[in-house]
Amino acid sequence: MTSIKGLERYLEKVFDWSARVASLQDGRCFAQVPLRQVFEAVFWGTVLRHKSLHSIEAECREGVLRRRIGPVSESTVGYALERMEVQSLRELSFAVTRKLKRNGVLQWATAGGQLVVALDGIEVFCSERRRCAKCSVRTKRRGEEQVQEYYHRVVVASLVGFGFRLVVDLELVKPGENEVGAGERVLRRMVQHLGRRFFQIVVADALYANAPFLHTVQRLGLDLVATLKDNQSDLLAQAKGRMDRPPDQTFQRDAQTHYAIWEEENLWWDVARESIRVIQVQKERWLTESVGGNKQRRLQSRRQFYLTTCSPRRISARSIGRVGEVRWELETSTFSHATTEYGIKHAQVHSGKPQAFLALLCIRLLAISLYMIYVCRQIWSHYRHEKPSLKLITDRFYRNLARNPKAWAPG
Repeated sequence: MTSIKGLERYLEKVFDWSARVASLQDGRCFAQVPLRQVFEAVFWGTVLRHKSLHSIEAECREGVLRRRIGPVSESTVGYALERMEVQSLRELSFAVTRKLKRNGVLQWATAGGQLVVALDGIEVFCSERRRCAKCSVRTKRRGEEQVQEYYHRVVVASLVGFGFRLVVDLELVKPGENEVGAGERVLRRMVQHLGRRFFQIVVADALYANAPFLHTVQRLGLDLVATLKDNQSDLLAQAKGRMDRPPDQTFQRDAQTHYAIWEEENLWWDVARESIRVIQVQKERWLTESVGGNKQRRLQSRRQFYLTTCSPRRISARSIGRVGEVRWELETSTFSHATTEYGIKHAQVHSGKPQAFLALLCIRLLAISLYMIYVCRQIWSHYRHEKPSLKLITDRFYRNLARNPKAWAPG
């Protein structure tokens, strides 16, 4: 299925896509360009790897999207997204997530079949000149002077562990607010709309390893896995002292990668006023590098501590280590890929349009997630050995449309 029409059929069959998109709520009273047309321009433009609204506008006016969508200007996209209900976009994402779980797509044996939500904060915009009412402000030095920089950070909640990253929800960090506050709002909203039993474990970095966030997670009926670093120095020192011994278990994932794991079930965490489970994971991997034309092997070693509220009977220390590793992969690979290949940090509708900025980001991340699911489930699953890259698949989509633009008519 190297046709974008195949992706459209997949969305229609699995998610009842047309009806879902039609339910998006438009705040404009006399719209000349329907919201659905605006949504589809951004959605399909993102799938085809267009990084800017200017490029999407050109494709809709005279490129491969002309027959499918029709002319949509950059200013129209900004105006429409600024006035749409972002909550309706979130409800679309929640509906997609529920359908995937119902169809058995969200199964991950590493965590004992439990769904894991990864929270991660990413910076999606910074500028010294452009700003909006919801921008955060920081001061940086440039030579001898100090200048103000305006920026946005968002907390993204993703279901992880299936070969793809499913972005479920995101929340804008307010000016002067800690990232953890936005993370708490995301979790509460997800539990409210998806239910307490939809996912079971929250994994986050060391910033979230604090008592207020831990208690919020527990009140929501969830378990926490968080990286333990120097921001909780007393607990970390206690863990290092108790784990000054041979590892409790060792194993190899492959011929090049070796793991050692230590575990302590009841360490007193004075900040949270309760006992906590701490796991230490040491990963050693042999890497082959080329130095001066000669191949050399180098041992790469990485040690990480995790605190968790998961009981040993519910999830093993080995699985905790894998959960933490997957969150790291989310941060280093997924958002890096979305930035370099899809340009999600390019704020085309930012100045004076904070609502449009958030809505555009929601649509683009949803498009990337659904495209990844389609590729994993419908294309890569048919290859036994070497799989085509995402770029190659997208290029085939584009070439097929360019050769036969009439094949992708509306409806």
